[in-house]
This record gives sequence, C-alpha cells and structure tokens, in this order.
Amino acid sequence: MILPGWWMFISYRVMHDPLFFLHVSDAVVPSTFNLIRDMDGLRLNLFDRISGWPKMLWDTLTPPAVILGFLGLGYSLWKKKHVYSALLFLILFFVFIYKSAQEELFFDYRYGITLGLLFIPFSIFMIYKLLHIIGQRWRRVILALFIAYFAYRMVPAAIQQRPVTPSFVKDIGCYLSTHLNPQDKILVDSPYHDDFMEAILMYSKVYEFRRAFCIPRKIVDQHHLVDEKGVMDILNKEQPRFIVYAPEGYLPDVLLFSSLGKREKKHGIIFDFLYESGPYRIYEAIYRKGS
Repeated sequence: MILPGWWMFISYRVMHDPLFFLHVSDAVVPSTFNLIRDMDGLRLNLFDRISGWPKMLWDTLTPPAVILGFLGLGYSLWKKKHVYSALLFLILFFVFIYKSAQEELFFDYRYGITLGLLFIPFSIFMIYKLLHIIGQRWRRVILALFIAYFAYRMVPAAIQQRPVTPSFVKDIGCYLSTHLNPQDKILVDSPYHDDFMEAILMYSKVYEFRRAFCIPRKIVDQHHLVDEKGVMDILNKEQPRFIVYAPEGYLPDVLLFSSLGKREKKHGIIFDFLYESGPYRIYEAIYRKGS
C-alpha cells in the first residue's frame, strides 16, 4: 500500500485532489488511442490490444523470464503453493488486458513495470524449484544473479518516463480549466512530445470523451504530416471553442497566424488570441451562425 498511498499524497499536494489520477485516464487514454488510430500503418486492432500486455512483459523482462514466470504460476496453482498470490496476479493481468481491449487503459511502461515487479517472484520461484538439487549456498548466488539481471532489464523502461511537466504546460492547462464551460471542446497541437498534449488535457480537466481533439496526422514516407482534411473536419463539424496552437507544431500547416495578439480570419472562422505560455498559444474560435 506504500506506493498507492504516496501517489495519492502527491496528487493531493499538486492537484488538491488525492484521487485525481483516477480521472486522468478518462481524457488521456481515448486521445492516445485516437492519435495512434489516426496514423496510417499504426492501427490497433482487437488482437493488438489483447496481446499488448503479454508483449510488454516479453520485451521488458526477456523471454526466458516470462516463460519461467508463467511456469511458476502454473506450478503454484498445480501444487497449491502461493495460490492466493498467483490468483491475484492473474486477475490483475486479465483486468489489464480487458481494460486495454475496451480502450480504457493504454500500454504505458509505468504500468508494465508494475506488472513486471509483481511477476518476477514467480520467475524466481520457478528458478528456485529447478535448482533444488544444487546446494543452498550456490542456489542463493544464482538467484541473486537472476534478480540483478531482471532489475537491469527493467531500468530502461523506467528511464523512458518523463519525470517533469514543464511549467508552460501547466499554465496552458490551468488557463483552459478556468475558462472552459462544461460543453466546450478543444483542439490541441503539440510541438515536441505527445506527453505534453496529454498533460494539457490533464490540467485542463477535460475528461469527457469527444471534447478534446488532437491534430490528426498521417504517415508519408515514414514522416508524420498533418492531415489537413482531418483538421478542417474537426473545425467544421465539432467546432471546438479553444485552439491550443503551437507555432512549431503541426497546426501551422493548416492555420498559419501572421502575428501575435490580433484577431485573424482563416477558412471562414475568426480566431481571437487569448493567452501564451512557452511554445503554446490559445485562440478562441468564433464560427458563423448556422455553420
């Protein structure tokens, strides 16, 4: 319970809500799946979503560790040793798979590390049983080496996490949360990393599905390019009120604003500049009545 308790404490200190992290996925996960789906050649079908977590264990812990782990799970259930722990892990594992199949949980290495840490004991348990003919002293040495190897394999997954959210991302998200009405929609661009887009959604507190839209993209010659038709479809059909604009992002390929602080008209839509922080600007879109 130490890690969840610490997580809730940090959420309370930063967001003044100890359970804030429970709501973040409502906005971040759909936008992430939609972003992947919008990229030609990177579609996630049902099989991909079901097999995502076994693949993550396979890549994070290496195939021998995963095979030994599942053998350890099977051995625990067969011999009725550590059955309670084995059943709890299997329930959690299938909940992960089910949630991803329903597009309610994305394949994040943070969660993969959690699964890996809970899975390693079964690998160690199986190794211990396979080495029972070896003396106790050598058995401990071999087990220590395996544990060190597993830890070494999981370090790269931990390093991939972005530890800090820049202040300008928080500023943009907090500005939106202050000025958004309950039914307002937003269109979000990102100049650097899609984690910034997800963080903006988190701080803006836009949780409802189909209220937040990312810039649709397509892959041409292995390069990500903006899908101009997709952007115009979002603007004309969904009519988002706020546009999070990044001059170094994708949106300028469709909407190139000439200067800062002016009202400009593009594609029959009026855009009012409202706020700027770091590499982001916020515009309010004003649409023609009846459009």
